[in-house]
Amino acid sequence: MTEAEARDHRFLRASLSPAAPAPLPAVGEGDVFRGMVGRSPAMRALFGRVAELAPSPAPALVAGPPGSGKRLVARALHDLSGRQGPFVAVRPGGGLGAAPARARGGTLFLDGADGEEGVLRGLLGGPPPDGGGFRLVASVRGGGPGAPGARVLLVPALAERDGDVPLLLSFFLARRGEGAPLLGRDALALLEAHPWPGNVRELEGLAGSLAGAGGGAVVGAGDLPAGYRGRRPAVELPEGGMDLRAELAAIEGSLIDQALERSGGNKNRAAGLLGLGRTTFIEKLRRRGAGRRPPGRRGPGSGPRTGTGRPGPS
Repeated sequence: MTEAEARDHRFLRASLSPAAPAPLPAVGEGDVFRGMVGRSPAMRALFGRVAELAPSPAPALVAGPPGSGKRLVARALHDLSGRQGPFVAVRPGGGLGAAPARARGGTLFLDGADGEEGVLRGLLGGPPPDGGGFRLVASVRGGGPGAPGARVLLVPALAERDGDVPLLLSFFLARRGEGAPLLGRDALALLEAHPWPGNVRELEGLAGSLAGAGGGAVVGAGDLPAGYRGRRPAVELPEGGMDLRAELAAIEGSLIDQALERSGGNKNRAAGLLGLGRTTFIEKLRRRGAGRRPPGRRGPGSGPRTGTGRPGPS
C-alpha cells in the first residue's frame, strides 16, 4: 500500500468512526414554511393543507400531540389568509373575555380546546361566539373529534416524520452560529431512534442544552443526557464476528454447571432452577458428553445419602 493509499484509508476509517462528526443536512428554503421546518412526506402534506385552507373563512381545528407545533400551524393559517386584523391567542376556560372583540377582522385562536364541547360544536358548524367578524381556529390533542375533514389539520408527531430529526437539529444548532457543537454519528443514531414524546419542543430544548458543549466540540453518545443514550446491548458483537453456536453452548454449559453446583448435584432441582423439565435437562447433560462429572458430585453413584446408606434420588 502506498503512502497516499494509507492516508486515504486512515481518513476513511476516521470518517466512519462512531465518534466522527455526523454530516447534518443543510436547511434549504423549501424546508421552511411559515416558521415550520420539515421535508418529510407528512410535513409536506401539512404545508399543502395549510396553504389550501388558509383563504377559507370557515372555522378550523388543528389536532396533534403536545409540542408538535399546533400554534405555528394556526399562525400560518392566519398569515396566509389575507386578513387585516390581528391573531389573538387565548386559553379556553372561564370565558373568552374581550378576546373576540380584539380579534375582529383577524383570527381568534383557542389554544388547547380539549374538553370545551361548546367551543368544538361551534367549530363544527355553529356561528362564532361574537356573531362574526373573525375566523375561529382551535387546537386539540390527538386526532380531534369527528370533524369534517375539510376543516381539520392533523399535525404529525415527530416520531412519524421520517428524516426530520437531523434536519431540525441542523436548524436549531445553526441558530448558535460559530458556537454550535457537532454531533457524533453514534449520538445522531440514538437521537433518530428516540421516541420523542415531547415532539419538536423536546428536540429544541435538547439542542439548546447541547449548545453548552461549545463551538466545534463533537458530542458523542456518552455526552447525551441519560434519557437519550438508549440501552447498551447485553452482549457486544466483536468486530471480527463470532461463532454463535459455540458461544451459546458455552453460556448454556456455564448455567448448567451453576445450577448443579447450587442444587448440590440434584438434577431435579437443577432442572427447576433453569426452568427445564428433568428429561430435557438430562438430554442436555448427555449432549455435553459422556464422562463429564458435574460439579458438586463426588463420583459415580455418590449422590446424597439416605438413612439406608443408599444414594438418594436425583
